[in-house]
Amino acid sequence: MYEQVGKADVWPWRPKHYMADEVKAGLRDPDLRRSFARNIREAAAAEDQAVTRLESALEMLSEAG
Repeated sequence: MYEQVGKADVWPWRPKHYMADEVKAGLRDPDLRRSFARNIREAAAAEDQAVTRLESALEMLSEAG
């Protein structure tokens, strides 16, 4: 799941700073911003699921030991 989060395409300008002209121009596109929002929500859901699984595993280990 963490691999899935890491692969989420939330910033297509990886090497560029958010203040670069190319980035600022791209961020004016509402469709691109919607895509970012969707990808960020998907990454957050995967992160949440991963944490829940880790907490469950920890609980099982605590009960077994």
